[in-house]
Amino acid sequence: MKRLGNSAAIRCFSVASALLAAWFVMPAVAQREQAYSGGIVEDWTHHHVVFSNPGSVEDAIRRGRYEEWRRIVTDPRYRLQWMKRYGVAAEGAAVDSFDAAQSSHFRLPDPAPPNQEPPRVFKVAGKQLHADWEEGEDTPGSDYGVAPDQYPAKYTFAPIGTPDCTNDFVVFPIDGPGSSAQADLIAVNNLYGGSCPTSPNPVPNVLFAYNVGTEDVKTSAVLSLDGTKVAFVESISGGSKFHVLTIDKSGNSGCPSSKPCNGRAYNQPAVPGVNNSAVDVRITMKGGVSVTGASPFVDYGNDVAYAGDDDGQLHKFTGVFQGTPAEVTTSPWPFKVAASTVTLTGPVYDSVSRKIFIGGTDGNLYCVTSAGVACGSLSVAAGTSPGPVQSEPIVDSTAGTVFAAASNSTTSYLMQVTTAMGSPVRAAMGGRRNGSL
Repeated sequence: MKRLGNSAAIRCFSVASALLAAWFVMPAVAQREQAYSGGIVEDWTHHHVVFSNPGSVEDAIRRGRYEEWRRIVTDPRYRLQWMKRYGVAAEGAAVDSFDAAQSSHFRLPDPAPPNQEPPRVFKVAGKQLHADWEEGEDTPGSDYGVAPDQYPAKYTFAPIGTPDCTNDFVVFPIDGPGSSAQADLIAVNNLYGGSCPTSPNPVPNVLFAYNVGTEDVKTSAVLSLDGTKVAFVESISGGSKFHVLTIDKSGNSGCPSSKPCNGRAYNQPAVPGVNNSAVDVRITMKGGVSVTGASPFVDYGNDVAYAGDDDGQLHKFTGVFQGTPAEVTTSPWPFKVAASTVTLTGPVYDSVSRKIFIGGTDGNLYCVTSAGVACGSLSVAAGTSPGPVQSEPIVDSTAGTVFAAASNSTTSYLMQVTTAMGSPVRAAMGGRRNGSL
């Protein structure tokens, strides 16, 4: 047999690698392939999980990191980041079933090689920002709105082409107690001033205004990939509730206090399931805990949500968007992350390492596996005598790094650590007090 030269051997290896990768990337269950019909989801979680360029599948195989590469490119948040960065249309993308037990894995084209990125299609003209509209969210005389350091969640139905005035919407959690005259979760559509019609609906139009409970929604909400459900926590002292709300965009969807909408009167929020088909599943979190700063995080691939509390515990919920929501209450869940005096930030799940990272008001970054086991190092201090970590950590899943910020009365710290909780690097940044990234 003739021995191949180096270049021929490399070509053969490259072809074999590509064929092997194609075999791995083919759906395990072909009949489960379907066209992806979701849009672009933008909520707090998509700013706290980021992805550097993972390179090509051939590179991953050569480096013995194919499994990590696969987890990155099949992570829905990677897919959405890729689309937002490069403006690639979603329609027609195949859904891969790498695991028959999972139903939301996405196949993408290979990422652009370094220094060869496609042209960006989303550009902002060099004009000063201005307000297109405003919408009151509270009962007249009160001062309710989105809580400090929390965020609304947006769903964009069609990322390419003409703005969709009907199907694009933004959900706002309200830091005010729900009542017959006060909504504590609202959404608006008809968002784009100058592009959306002002008749018969104003700009914006109230899509829904729900009274989902008697207490505040102090933290950010998370949307399902298809924009039909929203998960959030109702902050109740000694008995906070995890909600999964199936949205009804018709029927009696309520009206907030600022102005009439769709013919409905002022101050008449709707109750989910009353004269509408909305369904609100409410789960009182185990232990009678309070939640004042920890937004929930949804692992789309496994249909699991994680939420922290003010008692140093991490809670886990299954069947969030695709099944029947329920809290896991068998040992080790809820997982005792820190002392009961520690209030936790929102957790951030890394699909590559399969670990959850969460900050604490004691100045530590904590790490727990998805199986409910403390990482090799449960905690790493964010600084030298740091104050609280008040903002959720940021995870770069490709680089395998985590960032956390903490502040005391004199100094703010930024820390970088690996997802193995090793090699911490800390930098003092001056005297900010809120520990926000």
